[in-house]
Amino acid sequence: MSRVEQWVAERVAQDPQMRSAAAARSLHVGESRGPDGAHELLAVLTRQHDHLTALGKRLGAIPAYGASDEQVQQRAAIIDLIRDVASRHESAERRYLWPAVRTHLADGDARADAALAQEQQSNDTLAALATAAPDSDEHGRLAEQLISQLRAHVAYEDKVFLDLRDATDEQTRSELGERFLQAYERKEPA
Repeated sequence: MSRVEQWVAERVAQDPQMRSAAAARSLHVGESRGPDGAHELLAVLTRQHDHLTALGKRLGAIPAYGASDEQVQQRAAIIDLIRDVASRHESAERRYLWPAVRTHLADGDARADAALAQEQQSNDTLAALATAAPDSDEHGRLAEQLISQLRAHVAYEDKVFLDLRDATDEQTRSELGERFLQAYERKEPA
């Protein structure tokens, strides 16, 4: 259990309303493999995108302005989790997804470059969040910017996934998915 997950678990244990909400939701990163152990690349990436989108929604649901100390801590914990998940996800994408896009799609270089530029913007926002005071208006603005960037990036990549699915066979995607998951789970650097 990560430091963030531990903090969330402790907070939940102390608050009946949070215990009720936790019964319905979790910050735990869901299993990247399908229920049948499937590891087809696009399914794995979609599940991870769904998780990042859910974290963005949770972040957006906590007030950014005039937040209580507890809410500031909750926002910081979610941002830390987004940073961890996105970093591992992007690193594995750089190793396996974007080379496949470059190889299999006619406009793959341009599409991969555009996605990598979007990821860099999100990373810049995450870096700025790390230096902004958690209870400041700047932090709130940056968190909103991050949520917007995550949404736009996921939508962009979802379009790329559709074209990659059409350009590759299932065996290729399964092999890539397995390598992607190994890199993600081991936190391999790009």
